[in-house]
Amino acid sequence: MGINPSHNTTNEFYPVENITFNEAKEFCNILNRDYSRLIPYGYKFDLPTEAQWEYARRADTTTALNNGKNLTSETADCPNLAEVAWYKNNSGNTTHQVGLKKPNAWGLYDMHGNVLEFCLDKRGDWKIDYPPDDVVDPLSTTGHEQIIRGGSYLSETKRNRSAYRDGKTPTKREFFAGLRVVLIPIE
Repeated sequence: MGINPSHNTTNEFYPVENITFNEAKEFCNILNRDYSRLIPYGYKFDLPTEAQWEYARRADTTTALNNGKNLTSETADCPNLAEVAWYKNNSGNTTHQVGLKKPNAWGLYDMHGNVLEFCLDKRGDWKIDYPPDDVVDPLSTTGHEQIIRGGSYLSETKRNRSAYRDGKTPTKREFFAGLRVVLIPIE
């Protein structure tokens, strides 16, 4: 995109942070424009829905962490979390190179920390009611904030569990927020 708004630009292996949701979407649009010939027919780059994001993070686990373990504390040091995440207690208040912590069972790194990641879903009230019936990949399109998932290098222990979710204004630059690009079918 010609610019890197990140505070930590040590090398290209660090996550991009300090971005808005709108900038994350613009980046996906640029990828689709500039790399369309490399994308399989019928697919596009985008941000994940919240359901897609959580499914990828959990990687078939049902525990608080995607390494099959639970939190040993909600605020203090947590060795189980430290295996998979850069968070408030071990980050030194900065992002770190991606891939230094253990990946989940599907080979995805930094799903529990480093930077929070924007999702396509919007959040109206503090809590979104999930659909009453079983729905495959539900998408909330109402509300004023974008869902953000993952925990960050500044998050306390309990905010890095798999179920943690929050919302942020789509035009506000967040120094702890980044993105995870996915390849999804065009509807």
